[in-house]
Amino acid sequence: MKRFAWIALLAAGCGTAAPIQVHRLGGAPEVLGLSPVAASFSVEEAGASIVLTDIEPSRLESDDAVSGQVLHVGFLWSPLPGRTAIDPTSTNVSLRLLVLSDGEAGLYGGGGFAAVSGSPESGSMSLEVEGSDLRLIARTRGFVDRLTPAELLGEFSVDRNEAQARRMRRAATQRVTNALGAIRWVDAGTDLPAGVELAATDARD
Repeated sequence: MKRFAWIALLAAGCGTAAPIQVHRLGGAPEVLGLSPVAASFSVEEAGASIVLTDIEPSRLESDDAVSGQVLHVGFLWSPLPGRTAIDPTSTNVSLRLLVLSDGEAGLYGGGGFAAVSGSPESGSMSLEVEGSDLRLIARTRGFVDRLTPAELLGEFSVDRNEAQARRMRRAATQRVTNALGAIRWVDAGTDLPAGVELAATDARD
């Protein structure tokens, strides 16, 4: 990924006090902001599948080249007031972040802890991610990782919309497939085509 592409993404989020931010831990400070224009969740067997993106869904679903991010939050369980220790080192959400820019793609993954109000069953949820660990999982060879290791923090509200959540997840899955071949959206595989590589945890270009 060309340097200017990363600068554009960084500026787009941080200049507007993005509600979700990915902070690089260690080294020169880098912050990637995400201000969703679409967010929804579906209820799955293992919990809620939340999808947020700063790319218009119609553009995400198109064949056009796009720059932006798609965040998938797998909501696993809700802390119970008075019964669950509020510990940001615990894990109650899984995270996948797809970064698209200038024809390159990077897929980040990890887990974190989120304070939650509402529930999947109620049809509306607000989450505040208080701690997390995020690292590059896979990338196209031209993608420059400027974040690993990183922490995703922020808060957002989301409503249940099964159709939209699944459409956005399918579109993100297709973007990942197109860019990274055998990599799946929520589970990075190991059978990689030419031009794609699994990322070492300390990957840097």
